[in-house]
Amino acid sequence: MKLLSLRVKNFRGITKQEVTFDDGVTIVSGHNEIGKSSLIDAFDYLLKFKDNSNSQIIRNCQPVGRDVGPEVEATFRIGPEVVTYRKRWISARETVLSFVEGPRRGTTLKAGQAHEAAEELWSNLDTHLWEASRLMQGSALSRSPLSASTALQRALDEQAGGTSEDGTSGPLMERVTAEANRYYTPTRNDGKILVDAGKRVTAAEEKLANAQAEKDKLTALIDELASLEADAADRKANLEDQEATLAELAEQAEKAQALQSAREDAQKLVESIERDVADASEKVARREHLAEAVTTAEEALTELSGTEKTQSEALAPLVASLTDTQDKIAGLKSDLAAVKKALESAREFERRSTARLELDRVTTLLSDYDTLSTDIAELEGALVPASSESLERVVDLERDIALAEAAASAGAARIRITSLGAPTIVLDGEETALGDDGLDRAVLEELTVEIPGTVSMTVVPDQDADSNSRELERMRAELSQALAAEGASSVADLKTAVTAYEEGTAKLSRLRERRIDKLQGSSAEQLRDNLVRLKAVLSKPEEAVEGDIDALTERHKSLEAEIATVEEILSDQQNRISSLRTELAATTGQVMNQRLAVTRAQADLETERAAATDEALGESLKAATMRLTEAKDKVESLEAELVSSGGHALITDYELHKKHVEGLRSLLSEKTSDVRVKRHVLETLQRDAIQLAFDRALSEVEYATAERDSLQSRALAAKLLEDVLKKHKSETQRKYIEPFRGALQKLGRLTYQNPTFDVEIADDLSVSGRFLDGDLIPFDDLSTGAREQMSILIRLATASLVSPDDAVPVLLDDTLGYSDRLKLHRVIDAIGSLKTASQIIIFTANEDRFAGLSRARRVSL
Repeated sequence: MKLLSLRVKNFRGITKQEVTFDDGVTIVSGHNEIGKSSLIDAFDYLLKFKDNSNSQIIRNCQPVGRDVGPEVEATFRIGPEVVTYRKRWISARETVLSFVEGPRRGTTLKAGQAHEAAEELWSNLDTHLWEASRLMQGSALSRSPLSASTALQRALDEQAGGTSEDGTSGPLMERVTAEANRYYTPTRNDGKILVDAGKRVTAAEEKLANAQAEKDKLTALIDELASLEADAADRKANLEDQEATLAELAEQAEKAQALQSAREDAQKLVESIERDVADASEKVARREHLAEAVTTAEEALTELSGTEKTQSEALAPLVASLTDTQDKIAGLKSDLAAVKKALESAREFERRSTARLELDRVTTLLSDYDTLSTDIAELEGALVPASSESLERVVDLERDIALAEAAASAGAARIRITSLGAPTIVLDGEETALGDDGLDRAVLEELTVEIPGTVSMTVVPDQDADSNSRELERMRAELSQALAAEGASSVADLKTAVTAYEEGTAKLSRLRERRIDKLQGSSAEQLRDNLVRLKAVLSKPEEAVEGDIDALTERHKSLEAEIATVEEILSDQQNRISSLRTELAATTGQVMNQRLAVTRAQADLETERAAATDEALGESLKAATMRLTEAKDKVESLEAELVSSGGHALITDYELHKKHVEGLRSLLSEKTSDVRVKRHVLETLQRDAIQLAFDRALSEVEYATAERDSLQSRALAAKLLEDVLKKHKSETQRKYIEPFRGALQKLGRLTYQNPTFDVEIADDLSVSGRFLDGDLIPFDDLSTGAREQMSILIRLATASLVSPDDAVPVLLDDTLGYSDRLKLHRVIDAIGSLKTASQIIIFTANEDRFAGLSRARRVSL
């Protein structure tokens, strides 16, 4: 079989993907989770599941959140036929099988017929070899038994030179196998005949078991009732014995309890006397504590009085020193006040001198400002506005009129009048005197020429001239309006006015700049306010006497520093005095409190002694201690008597035996109740019917067992003969293990560069282990990388042996991830150099890993 192409659509995470495969090596690469393994699953599901399948496997292939059906189409060759097989599940279900090459070329089947025809095609394939020739990502690296592959067996048989007709493959073998097949399945488990016979035996045995169970139940009830009655009688007798024993124990326990009661009373007396001893001891301890407290308080009072005296003596000189420091500070502050007054007078004198100079400056600036403001106001009043833009417009109109007149004159008709003695003519109603030169002008508009009293003529220009004349008149009118708007009689007057206005504006700007400069960054209002302020400063009544400000300032600073130093000394003295006074006050308070404490302690001690002397307390404690000793001796004596007589054990035995007797009474009551219940159940059962049902079931079991044993005997005989023949055949087939081993050795020696590479091949054609340095290493004990390499070599060796008609693709999915660089390159070299009719299809997320397969077809997903 060869896979030619595969197209997958809406399958898991694949929206649409198509791959064409080469006859040799095809490498399909793409990053993880892109769907490489899904392509293999898609081809498997195409062959396995009908389009109407509701399998969870198919439902899981539908893209999440999309209402579309998974679709798979494959083109492949099996034997002489090439087919295209397409299938869609879930939505718009469809199955189509088209024969592209072979005897049925051009035939297309659909639905169930297509699926059945595909299964028929696939049945011609060695499916064991197809499954064994793939190595999938995540699959276990197992030994891969290949004995079930008929294609490999044929190839190895041919390599071994064929097998002889030795009775293991002829009619005898077929008849033996047919007979064994009557009783067994192909895997030699029990067949339908044996299973049905076994079922009949099982059914009969179950029926017998049920009957036996009923019979056993009846027997058990009878036995159980007899047992219960016997047990009840035994329990009753035992209870009577135990009650007699309890009566004996009660008499002995009564004496022991009286002794124990006397011992408990003695123990209570001991506990009472112990409380008296503890009370007396507490009183003695309190008396000692009070005496010690008086002594401690008197000692503390003596110490505090000494401290109070020391603190008083240390305070007197500090108070005297504080008075001297305060007097010194007062003198320094008086000197400071005098220096401060002289300094303020000197500074006032300096401020007034500065103010006079500033007053003169500000007065001059304001005078100049006011003069310039007057000039600016006069100039602003004399300026007549004239727009330069209007002048430009008038000049442009004058130029346009001149150009228009020149153009009209050049292209218009002309009129020439020569004087022949008539000195005056009338032109458009206006008398015009003709000189010696006469009249020569262009006719731009209709013109009337009249010789008074003689003739009147009208000269009419052509239409263009008339139009030009009207445009000229419009421009002249616009010029007159523009001049009138500016108050000028002519263009020259307007030019003069504009020039005068621009010169006046420039002069005005210069005057304004000079006025701003005079302000020196201030406004006129600020200068006038400053003038008022300066005059106010000069009119102050304070005394102003010239003095050395620097010297006075230095003296002022010196006095302030000295005062600060002395004030620090004063503050330190005050703090020390305050601290000493606080300490003295605290000490005085402590002395007073301690005197009170001494008085209270002495009073408490005297009060206690008045109630009971120290000697009386001691005698009371001594007497209580003697009584306690006597009481303890009595408790010990009673305890010894109780122990020697075994009283404790007697009391305990009595209580335990009493509980035991009560338990026996309860058990006897329950057992009596069980006997009544069992009797009632036994009375309701049908004893004869149960026995009859048991006898019939026993007969059925004996018949079914005899039938089964007979069938099994015949079946075992057929199977034994078949096993003998198969064993002989297996021994013969061992010959063709060597070709498989040889192919694997060849590839292994190339891969591992080891001429001694060898493996052990089991009867099922699986590799059970590899020899290393003469030792056989089981396959499962090899490293992950070695098992992966061996698994690939096994599939390559198989592909190199099978015939082209039996060949199937070798599928390698993300392999060689555990191999080092050298082994990786050698395995890839083995793949590239393999001579086989089988396709090799490699799925990988690392295309660079297979860069050495230069002749491979590469498909990138």
